[in-house]
Amino acid sequence: MGAEENKALVRRYFQAVSDNRPEEAWTMLADDAVWTVGGHSPLTGTYSKEALARLTEDTILARLVDGMRIDLKQLIAEGDKVCAEFESTGKRADGAIYNNHYLFVLTIRDGKLWRCTEYLDTYHYNELILS
Repeated sequence: MGAEENKALVRRYFQAVSDNRPEEAWTMLADDAVWTVGGHSPLTGTYSKEALARLTEDTILARLVDGMRIDLKQLIAEGDKVCAEFESTGKRADGAIYNNHYLFVLTIRDGKLWRCTEYLDTYHYNELILS
């Protein structure tokens, strides 16, 4: 796949997440996908496809009453890599607003998201999602 096809895959992935269709989003990950979250928090770590899906569905998607809206700011692609800068927003049942900024560095292999290093405000995530 070329850079434009890789960016289109990343757009489809984020659109599925934003539309609260996580099952569709997970089909875009390779079976042996590895997802790494940077920082220093309970969220920090490296996850398999299954562990990432479980973590996402059990934490952020479970805490936000209408899911998480994704606003892609920019995609930059070169070869099999795509960098995605985006903002997410969502509301908890108690009215608290989750609003975070992210940078994902994704590697595409055989038309699937294969590797990702995720950067975000882990303090905000911990305060609004994990606590």
